Amino acid sequence: LKDIALSVEEKVDSIDKEMNKLSPITQTVEKKVDKIAEKLNNHITDSEAIVSPALCPTTSTTTSSTTTISTATISTTTTTTSTTTTTSPGSQFLLLGPGAGSSGQSELLSLPSLSPASCSLPVHPKGDMYAYVATSTQDGPLLCGGHHSSSYQADCHLLAHDGVWLGTPPMQNMLTRRGYSAAIQFGLGWWVTGGYNREYLATTEMWYNR
Repeated sequence: LKDIALSVEEKVDSIDKEMNKLSPITQTVEKKVDKIAEKLNNHITDSEAIVSPALCPTTSTTTSSTTTISTATISTTTTTTSTTTTTSPGSQFLLLGPGAGSSGQSELLSLPSLSPASCSLPVHPKGDMYAYVATSTQDGPLLCGGHHSSSYQADCHLLAHDGVWLGTPPMQNMLTRRGYSAAIQFGLGWWVTGGYNREYLATTEMWYNR
């Protein structure tokens, strides 16, 4: 039994050492979570937070001049200006969507620093929109349903990578007006269920990845 006890003590000591190695990582994760929670607590209620790539395009302007001198010693100058909008590959952002009392404003935080992004987002077309569901798509964040102007909504809005909101049309509506729904993204697509529209809803919608 003594040998067994010594073996157990050695195992416990080994586990303690491994836990001590993980402690700095755990503390870093806790700080990140606290920082996100602080951002969310300072934001408007009934909004959604999702991670999305390349939402902050950068614009660069190039100006070139060409001077041509004729035989009559008259100078002609032609100036050409071109504007290029690009997004940084691999960039990740945390989008805090509009909520009750936000007047349609969203917030964008850079990841992993959670510092404010260098660009601002346009106001949501519906303005004071809340209680919607949201998911990240390859074309940008998609927000559907929710509550606006004293009624529940079925339409969807996509925030494209160039920073422009696209509404319905060309976006497709949900089948049912609903707010405060639950949603989850998985391999086949986006699953939206339940919610409220003057009564609790027991219906589910499935959006397939196409």
